[in-house]
Amino acid sequence: MSRFLFRLGKRCARHPVRVMGVWLLAALAVLGLDHQLGGETKDNFTVPGVEAQAADDLLFEHFPELSGASGQVVFHVETGHISDPANQAAIDAALDRFREARDVTAVTDPFDARGPTVSADGRTAYATVNYSVDPLEDVHTDEADDAAQAARDLGVQAELTGTIAGVQEIEGSEAIGLAVAVVVLLIAFGSLI
Repeated sequence: MSRFLFRLGKRCARHPVRVMGVWLLAALAVLGLDHQLGGETKDNFTVPGVEAQAADDLLFEHFPELSGASGQVVFHVETGHISDPANQAAIDAALDRFREARDVTAVTDPFDARGPTVSADGRTAYATVNYSVDPLEDVHTDEADDAAQAARDLGVQAELTGTIAGVQEIEGSEAIGLAVAVVVLLIAFGSLI
């Protein structure tokens, strides 16, 4: 076996362009097959018999509104206090939009006296949004962004985190930066890793 591997390594070293070409073709073939034959990916799973799974099962059995995806919306003001009437009205407008969104089961209030989620300096607060479905689809993340925009339009910074933030597309400048990084790695190290 070692003799075979030695000869293989020697041939690869003698013909690096051919080897890279073969690997590139193999990668393209795998991507093409995945596109044609690949099923839908799933990002959730269960592991029967594990304590954490038993806890999840109990939680979802007794609190079904928590059985789906969730995320947070973070509100922030640079000046003043997050609970100033104008800021609170902006946040309430956003939270109302979240409550009206599809598949939303619960939205916490950052100003709830039973468990406020306002920072010590009083400039930042967050609310948790729970959904009945998991994973979320593009329509859910679009609605979440529209709801956060309601606060932004009224002067309060609103940012999404967790599954409601969705997947950001790579911008043109980021793609250029990624290409430059690949070139630098190839020149500096002769390899991508």
